[in-house]
Amino acid sequence: MNEAREQVVRLRGVHYEVDHTPILTDATCHVSRGEIFGVMGMSGVGKSTLLRLLMGLIKPTSGQIEILGQSITGLSEHQLNQVRTKMGLCFQGAALFDSMSVAENVAFGLQRSRHSLPEQEIRQRVSEHLDTVGMEDFGDRMPSHLSGGMRKRVGIARALVMEPEIMLYDEPTAGLDPIMSGVILQLISKLRSDFGMTSVVVTHEVERLFSIADRVIMLHQGRIVAEDTPDRLRCCSVPEVRQFVLGLPEGPIKV
Repeated sequence: MNEAREQVVRLRGVHYEVDHTPILTDATCHVSRGEIFGVMGMSGVGKSTLLRLLMGLIKPTSGQIEILGQSITGLSEHQLNQVRTKMGLCFQGAALFDSMSVAENVAFGLQRSRHSLPEQEIRQRVSEHLDTVGMEDFGDRMPSHLSGGMRKRVGIARALVMEPEIMLYDEPTAGLDPIMSGVILQLISKLRSDFGMTSVVVTHEVERLFSIADRVIMLHQGRIVAEDTPDRLRCCSVPEVRQFVLGLPEGPIKV
């Protein structure tokens, strides 16, 4: 079914290294429109590097990356900025400006975009997207007065207000309690069901990822060692995948 839909993200043989040390090796995969696509693996295996490559913040050493049908590997910074307007990035720590209110944080991108909107329209869009993430009553609050889960929801609203086609999440539930983690995961699913949003979710939290993802890849030592649905990955015979998914203390993964 996924193969029949438009592929909005494609990686072909992507290799990335720093000082001749491979970080990602021969990464090949795709994300279909409207899909929740997961990227899992231990810390330091290249998950966040993959997101940075998709945003064009770093360039691959070799290989091709396509976003919405356009190769980004040879684009200028100006051209990359145009592609980035179609993507939203939710940072692991929300990355809010502490000196700005919640509403000012969400409005930040709109106010500084090349096609700046009238102030009244900006306020309307900020209000709508705060409502989408369940933070409509907190526009005047400062980030320091918010819980970790609330900050993450504001970070999602800040990305959504730019109306991206693709959302990228870096460890969206890290450091949150089980209830707030569930709230964030429900929100990611709601964005797909309500708006057809395509999402790429990077995390090491297997069960939480499996609860929402359509397909998942696992990175190990910079390589994609498995790509499948959550149900099939639970039964995967690849030793590294089996150890990681089941949380086994002994196996091929060195901790």
